[in-house]
Amino acid sequence: MAVSASPPTIAGIPKLGKHAKVFQVEMVRSISKGPMYYSLLYFPPGLGRQISVSELRKTPEMIRFVEEKLKTKADRANQSIDVGVADGAMARHLSMKPQTPLLIIQREYYRREGTLMFVARNYVRTDRFKYEIELTRA
Repeated sequence: MAVSASPPTIAGIPKLGKHAKVFQVEMVRSISKGPMYYSLLYFPPGLGRQISVSELRKTPEMIRFVEEKLKTKADRANQSIDVGVADGAMARHLSMKPQTPLLIIQREYYRREGTLMFVARNYVRTDRFKYEIELTRA
């Protein structure tokens, strides 16, 4: 884990602020076919100081882990999905060629009072990702 100023990709989040310090964690999540997600997780300092890398390795679901640490549930999340290409580091982590298209899925989790819990920025191999949703009429 490293402490740094908010990177440009998340500095625009209103509840975080341009010059906020955050704890950044890099993770690679895999499925049976190999690496699928290269994730950058950003935690506010109060939470970041409570987290150890060994704890993160054991957790299958980040939001539940954070909720347990903070002893509160997430009330809402903002999600955006964009497209991009893998840079050299991402390509190595994801076992793909640089400049290969990928999805960028960013999620910001908030408490009921509006406090930012954490931000997850995931770079996802498109050949190993499937998104399904059921739509119903109200």
